Amino acid sequence: MQRRQILKAIPIFLAGWASTAYAQSRQDDAARLFDIAAAKHKRELRDLWSLRSAPLINIRDASSKSIASALAAKREQDDEITYPDKTSVLFYSYDQDSLQIWLIDALGVQAYHKQSISKKQISEAILNLRNSLNVDSLQRSRVPTRKGVKDIPVANRKKASRDSAIAHLTKILLPTSIASKLDAVEHLIVVPVLEIGTVPYAVLKPFKNNSFLIDRMSISVAPSLFDVGQALYRRPLTDLFASPLIVGNPYLPESSDWSVPPLPGAEQEAQAIATMMNTVPLLDKQATKTEILSRVKKSSLLYFATHGIANSRDPLSGGFLMLSAQKI
Repeated sequence: MQRRQILKAIPIFLAGWASTAYAQSRQDDAARLFDIAAAKHKRELRDLWSLRSAPLINIRDASSKSIASALAAKREQDDEITYPDKTSVLFYSYDQDSLQIWLIDALGVQAYHKQSISKKQISEAILNLRNSLNVDSLQRSRVPTRKGVKDIPVANRKKASRDSAIAHLTKILLPTSIASKLDAVEHLIVVPVLEIGTVPYAVLKPFKNNSFLIDRMSISVAPSLFDVGQALYRRPLTDLFASPLIVGNPYLPESSDWSVPPLPGAEQEAQAIATMMNTVPLLDKQATKTEILSRVKKSSLLYFATHGIANSRDPLSGGFLMLSAQKI
């Protein structure tokens, strides 16, 4: 009888072992694919710097293990930079008409998804959501404009319903295989690709109870994987940026050339950052071009909470920041 019970248990044990081994194999494959995508990500950054004639800086290689290590780092001093518990990184990579998505936490790759989708389909889904929320209209209301210059009319397009736009983009960016692992996450760091960085992630609904992502976790966007890895340095914030220059809410006088809407919260933003950095910000009429230029070379960090103007025809030289002056 005992032998018969043992024999019955063997298939169950083997099935459980096979399932565990298969899951581990899939996780290893996902980690390997992540490392390949991270290397591609690094090459693309270097190409971008080269294109913009920016000085190259040394970038550490990123891997699933190094990202997990950064997320797992614990504070040894009160002012060290570490990530909150239950932080995960959501990394996107696009190649050969396929979007790949990884969810990584302090233990490694927790989920991986790959789907065939064109860049146009991704852009359309993002644009539909932004239009349904009037995001771009709200942004334009906060942008400085030249007086007497008419805006280029935006092509008329039928608005998708808000709910359908949210559902569609959620399905693309947070598919079930990824969403099912989000329950344990309390802070999400998104590392986007293409136009995904413009997505208002807060309104996505990946959960079965239809709750918003922002109701379950805080969300931030990192420009690259290598920004996530900064925690590996384990240095206090005040050591990393010993001489910060924080500028906020410069006084902008009435101008005959520019219409400049207010930026609510810019001064509070600068004050908050300055407090973190243990420094005094330049605010209001103190934030002049002359004063800022006199401090730039000695500063290890430049932080501006003010209006900026971009020039798509001459992005390197044509853009500028609006600072305090007698005349804009």
